[in-house]
Amino acid sequence: MTDISEFETIFRCHYRPLTMYALRYTENIDDAEDIVQQSFIDIWERLSGGMAIDNLKAYLYTSVRNRCYNYLPHNRFV
Repeated sequence: MTDISEFETIFRCHYRPLTMYALRYTENIDDAEDIVQQSFIDIWERLSGGMAIDNLKAYLYTSVRNRCYNYLPHNRFV
């Protein structure tokens, strides 16, 4: 899938729920949005490069969760 309109539909469908999911970890809306946006950028690059993703929704949530885990230790004491 490298069709921009298809990707935009996926973005619009999943952006808000993923942001709310990330917010549970980060407790900061700006950080949650950044994490979700970066996850979508990475997925777009992978899909454009020819990588196939079988379950996109699961992949998105796993990607966001892992980014949140990476975010937490660096900002835990800020």
